[in-house]
Amino acid sequence: MVEILRGVMISFRAISLVIVVTSCFVHSAPAVTWQTIDVPGADSTTVTGTNLNRDVVGAYQVGNTTTAFALKNGVLSGIDFPGADLTGPLAINDHGDVAGYYFVQAEGRQHGFLLQGGTFTTIDFPGAANTTLYGLNNLGDIAGTYIDPAGIFHGFTLVGGVFTTIDVPNASITFITGINDTGDLVGITYLADNLARSFVRTHGHLQHIAVPGASETSSAGINNRKQLVGVAVFQNGTQPGFAFSNGQYMILTRPNTVVRPWDVNDNGDISGTYTDAQQRSHGFLRIR
Repeated sequence: MVEILRGVMISFRAISLVIVVTSCFVHSAPAVTWQTIDVPGADSTTVTGTNLNRDVVGAYQVGNTTTAFALKNGVLSGIDFPGADLTGPLAINDHGDVAGYYFVQAEGRQHGFLLQGGTFTTIDFPGAANTTLYGLNNLGDIAGTYIDPAGIFHGFTLVGGVFTTIDVPNASITFITGINDTGDLVGITYLADNLARSFVRTHGHLQHIAVPGASETSSAGINNRKQLVGVAVFQNGTQPGFAFSNGQYMILTRPNTVVRPWDVNDNGDISGTYTDAQQRSHGFLRIR
């Protein structure tokens, strides 16, 4: 997650899950169903966003070709920004609108996009060198990250047509990776030690999110119940996925795999990607 966000590009690698219990974490979880999402014929599949309808967005790879997709009501459709060399959808709201990024090789530049009612709109932070949209709520508010001409990463929101830069004090890098309907933001910062730290920002107030025992915590999505998901990094080299709800952390792991949860809907369903023992990536929905 850390390096994915630093590059502002999607990684088509992933992970998997089992619940690890320690005294610092929740000790049980409701029965859940794991649904693997694989595009037929693909070498790998990644899922990066879901909504209340359990529609998902992501990308699949065949050979050296990567194709973005949406899976809505069981119907698979491609997402291809006109003229782009690469399209990466990262969020889908309950209306089926999609936000993400596209890259144009001839420009050497990355742009944000919104796909609404079949129409693409480019959304770039004014004056930015690159823009990525990570979050999209049901009101149409957008959260993301831009790189300024000096190469510095900043978080931002686009609410009511107004762009606002979000920089965490004393941070060298700020990412905003999700937004819910009340405007709560989830993100990641880097300080002088170059370690990833997560936060939730509510009405301008920052709450730090740190998985107990982890050296780094990267959060990727937040729902209207203020549940969030992400990836933790431990000093032994493991990088399990986690969920955070009501002040409690739950580690998501599975033997011989790594889990990358990307999003959580208002039911608490988690979407993301896991890698199997053969290093093949699969999308998943963890359904409550």
